[in-house]
Amino acid sequence: MQYGRKLTRSEIRQPLSLVGAFYPHEARKAENLASSMHAPSASCTPALSLGAVRSLRLPIHNRKSCRAGAPISDAVRVFDGFAAAYDFRTRNPKWVLEHITAEGLNGDATRYASCQAALSTHFGQVIAKGQHFFLQQLNKSEFFEDPGVDERFRAKLSDFRDSGYDRGHMAPAADLKSSQKAMDESFNLVNISPQIGAGFNRDYWSRFERYIRSLVHKSDGGVYIVTGPLWLPKQDANGNWAMQHPMIGKPPSLVAVPTHYFKVRNLTACLSSCA
Repeated sequence: MQYGRKLTRSEIRQPLSLVGAFYPHEARKAENLASSMHAPSASCTPALSLGAVRSLRLPIHNRKSCRAGAPISDAVRVFDGFAAAYDFRTRNPKWVLEHITAEGLNGDATRYASCQAALSTHFGQVIAKGQHFFLQQLNKSEFFEDPGVDERFRAKLSDFRDSGYDRGHMAPAADLKSSQKAMDESFNLVNISPQIGAGFNRDYWSRFERYIRSLVHKSDGGVYIVTGPLWLPKQDANGNWAMQHPMIGKPPSLVAVPTHYFKVRNLTACLSSCA
């Protein structure tokens, strides 16, 4: 089995025994495992059994946030505090899955932790105005493009610049205080979707996120949340339906602006009682 080549017509007709997305190193493991197995016939490509698939233990399988399962997607990126499926067509996350716990909410991580250390180490005593400048401009957790997504298809920082839209978190940074790494990773653009700032991202959506965090205290094991964007059609005066939404960035690298967003919650207590 070779990667990066065009499939033959006979191979396309073969039913797939393994469906999923591998990271490059996992793909090599799968290839090595498949090559060690006996192919049923010369016309059949090597296949992995279900047991072999489970033995690979893909990164998403080991995350507590995915213990209750995860939606199926082609490209799933797994981080310390969340897992995100990326949509190459819209350049948005399809969904973002997180497990919010009391430990995660009460950790020491902060957007400005590194800034405070830098000020004390490198700048010493600074005037109040200068300190405020550095706090806001130098050392907060920075938004960044995901190096794990092909540059041709990833959302870019320049797409949001001067667009009039906020870079809205799907998994909020405030949910991920368990470690600085987890919080910093929440600024990856695979966790970000363009949102209207005033009145939504900085208002209603922020209050909604606080409400979700309040649910943690009603469950012994935390709360599982799936968040993502939606694109819903509108009906015009003639009764016709049409999909209309803005795009940001520059062709061909356009990022779709969602019309709606969703959150699906599941309390751990419910998961235990329903198991």
